[in-house]
Amino acid sequence: MGGAEINSFADDLMTHPLIQKTSSQTHEHILRIVHTETLNFEENRVIRLLDVGFGNGTLIAFLAENLPLLNPALTFEIYGFDVNDHGVQAQGYFDESVRFLSTRISATNWSERLALISSKEPWPYPDQHFDVILSNQVVEHIDDHHFFFSEIYRTLQDGGFSVHLFPLAIILLKVIYGFLLFIKLRISICYDPSLNGSADWDWGNILLSNATFR
Repeated sequence: MGGAEINSFADDLMTHPLIQKTSSQTHEHILRIVHTETLNFEENRVIRLLDVGFGNGTLIAFLAENLPLLNPALTFEIYGFDVNDHGVQAQGYFDESVRFLSTRISATNWSERLALISSKEPWPYPDQHFDVILSNQVVEHIDDHHFFFSEIYRTLQDGGFSVHLFPLAIILLKVIYGFLLFIKLRISICYDPSLNGSADWDWGNILLSNATFR
C-alpha cells in the first residue's frame, strides 16, 4: 500500500492494521506529522531523520517500524543523540537504549546511529545532513535555545523540516502539549486540537524569539 493511500485516512492513522500500536499519544502525533510532511519529498530517495534526546529509544523504534509502511517509496535512516550532563536520564540508559533498539530492529547498527554528547558541544553531524529533525518533550529541558535552534538550522537541509513536541502548561494535572514545526526557510507553528484542546502560545513565541533563522 502506498503513502498516498494511507494518507487518505490520516485522521485515523493508528487504526490501520499495518501500523504497530503504541500507548504513547505523543508518538502517534509525531508519526502523523512526519508522515504528512514526508509526502512532499520526491520518491526513491533516502530520508535522514534525527531524534534529538532519544532517551529510551522507543520513539525511534516506533518511527523505524512504521514510516517505511506509510511511505514505501522512501528509505528512512534514523539517527539519535542524547546528552550525558543534564541528569534527566538514569545512569546507563545509553547502553540500554542501544541494546533495546538492536533487539527490536536488528538490521541496523545502532552503535553507529546513536551518539552521547555534552549539552554544550556542537552536534556531531555535518552541515545540512538531515531531512527531518525532531524531539519529544525535550525543548522544555534545554538551557540554551539559541544554540539548540542554531544547530537545527546548521544540520537541517534546505527544504527539510523540524518538529518538536513540548508541554506548554499543566491545567488540573493535564499536560497541554504544543507542536513547534518549521520547514527550513519557512517557519510556522503546528497545533493539533485533538491533542491539546486549547493552548497559550506565549511559550512558543519565546522559543522563536530566541532562535536565529537566516
